[in-house]
Amino acid sequence: MDSEIIVYMSKLRKYFETNREARDYFIGELDQEIFLERVTEVAMKNFHDKGDPTLSMPQFEFIKKILNTDVVEINNVTSVGPIIFIDDRGLEIIKKKE
Repeated sequence: MDSEIIVYMSKLRKYFETNREARDYFIGELDQEIFLERVTEVAMKNFHDKGDPTLSMPQFEFIKKILNTDVVEINNVTSVGPIIFIDDRGLEIIKKKE
């Protein structure tokens, strides 16, 4: 992992530790480690695409929304191809980890 991403994630962890309002808004009842794992994945993609790991507010909101979504099980199959989420802004595709 690039040092810029490590520094960004370290600062973000500290921010959520010291800013209770932000922590309650974004993480709330979610598992903090899972939330930060997803943020790290997006930060890595941002860094690869733009050279900057910083997430935008819509990216944070999208992660929050996805993690607050209940897992839907279809015929006892929990994973069928990519998972597709549609929101008011358009179509987003989340591919499962390989």
